[in-house]
Amino acid sequence: MEKIVEIDGLTKVFRNKRGIHNVSMTVERGDVYGFFGPNGAGKTTVMKIMTGLSRAEKGKAKLFGFDVSTQYEQAMAKVGVLIETAEAYTYMSGRKNLELAARFYPDLEKQRLDEVLELVGLEKYQHEKVSQYSLGMKQRLGIASAILSKPELLILDEPTNGLDIEGMVQIREIILRLAKEERITFLISSHLIHEMELMCSRIGIIYDGKLICEGLQNELLAGRFDSLEELFLYEISEERRGVAHV
Repeated sequence: MEKIVEIDGLTKVFRNKRGIHNVSMTVERGDVYGFFGPNGAGKTTVMKIMTGLSRAEKGKAKLFGFDVSTQYEQAMAKVGVLIETAEAYTYMSGRKNLELAARFYPDLEKQRLDEVLELVGLEKYQHEKVSQYSLGMKQRLGIASAILSKPELLILDEPTNGLDIEGMVQIREIILRLAKEERITFLISSHLIHEMELMCSRIGIIYDGKLICEGLQNELLAGRFDSLEELFLYEISEERRGVAHV
């Protein structure tokens, strides 16, 4: 299977001593990879490094075989990104925001805007100002902007954070639909383990800045655990026990 994301030994420590330590992970083509961990575990730091928004002290990040730090344009050419909150001009309509984003892609076909609005379920609300959008609608608009260029990899940081149950279900359905219809590979971070369980084929668990578990969800559970929650609690317990014995 083709490796889309290759992270090798990423390390970055902040002044408060928090950060990430020797993180290595792989996302293969076709994965819906759930990058799971508590708030502050290091998920966003890893994502910012792999998208060039931050620099690691050690280690490498490759996308599609290109080193992000030395071959940035090639690495990011087929990547869509939504990190932290979805930003938009609230005084403009959803469609106007997408038209503005489309200017970065001169070869984009005109009907692509209609396609992404339909894909994320905003076609009925495309002419409303973003100031009138709910949080879930803003997240959907952010995803629409991220997929405009038909990326092969979509990196989403906490896409369901702050949403109500209906909003979470809508975002989950959009991700699964894009994975099937647009054949997009996903790297999704979250601290909501139930959401990860419902939509992700591969799982990586990060805790205290260290990746402590990674693999296909069905293989990780494999009759040993009834849920990802049980797996997570077991891995955390083992990690703490290991730290205690150091």
